Amino acid sequence: MTDKGQVYSCGGNLHGQLGLGRAVVVQPALQRVSDGAAADRRFSGIAAGAYFSVLQEDSGALVVFG
Repeated sequence: MTDKGQVYSCGGNLHGQLGLGRAVVVQPALQRVSDGAAADRRFSGIAAGAYFSVLQEDSGALVVFG
């Protein structure tokens, strides 16, 4: 996560957990998370596991992938 609240991800994406859409199965390099609900939002927190990612907006709202 950047100081501007942008989130980047890379790695395996079999379940859509990277927030890059389901068409990307493996993302070898960092890519900005911009899928659907995450587009053009500012985030302040991240939680992730093997098959999911959760992003928290400054407002407290959650965006979940995977």
